[in-house]
Amino acid sequence: MTFLILGLIPVALLISLVLTAALVRFGHRMGTLDSAPMPGQVKFEHRPVPNTGGVAIFWAISVPLLAGLALTAAIGDATVETPDGPGLIPTDLRNQVEGITSRMPMALGLWAAMLVLHVMGLVDDRRPLGPWLKLGVMTLCAGSLIVLFPDTRLVTMLDAYAGGSWASIAITILWFLVVTNALNFMDNMDGLSGGVTVVAAGCFLATTLIGDPPQWFIGAMLALLVGAVLGFLAFNRPPAKIFMGDAGSTVLGAMIAVSASLATFFGEEGRTEAHAVAVPLLVLAVPIYDTASV
Repeated sequence: MTFLILGLIPVALLISLVLTAALVRFGHRMGTLDSAPMPGQVKFEHRPVPNTGGVAIFWAISVPLLAGLALTAAIGDATVETPDGPGLIPTDLRNQVEGITSRMPMALGLWAAMLVLHVMGLVDDRRPLGPWLKLGVMTLCAGSLIVLFPDTRLVTMLDAYAGGSWASIAITILWFLVVTNALNFMDNMDGLSGGVTVVAAGCFLATTLIGDPPQWFIGAMLALLVGAVLGFLAFNRPPAKIFMGDAGSTVLGAMIAVSASLATFFGEEGRTEAHAVAVPLLVLAVPIYDTASV
């Protein structure tokens, strides 16, 4: 199963490479170029470069994700009819169908939140939106995920001391907003936001795969994220031929935030280790510090 998860990286990378190359070519023709900074906004330098790379990142993640969910549903139906399952389907994947199916609503919910942020970013990249409107949309996405899928909540042990789940919900929403905006703020230099995302997602991916038991669902999402961003970085390395724009940076931030909250960093038999809390904070220390300083 580990090789199947890691195999998603080149799949997303190839899709991202093809789409990003096309967006670079058509960006100048269609005039989808990065705009000058707004008052109070800092950019490394203003250049006439397309800022539609987020489209490639989003679809490089979405196409394999949606196709994988559809395939899982088909395998599940076939397995019910023929218990031995289709011969062309790897045994490891057949054995995980039930678990993946149980996570399907959450995967679709996360994809819907990503879609909302992506569309908001597309609009903002063409006609800048106000910061409060963008913050409101991000908060709505985070709150909706938490309400629909309580598994996304952080530090649920606070429920017993805070008289309910309100503290955990507030911390989770704050985490979502901080991480999403952190990667958005860092997108002002060539390769910076994408590079940090690959490092963070790669660390989380390794943690989910070597855990006992491994976390295949989170690992698959992170593998798609790594591949999609690597394909984009081929054209975003200095000097960049394309930028990701808010349509890409908000999606990256949301995926990293949710993945970190869903991943379990525990020792054997549920025994909490120091790294259970330290891993997300250490992996994301750079973007969190950058956001605090900004």
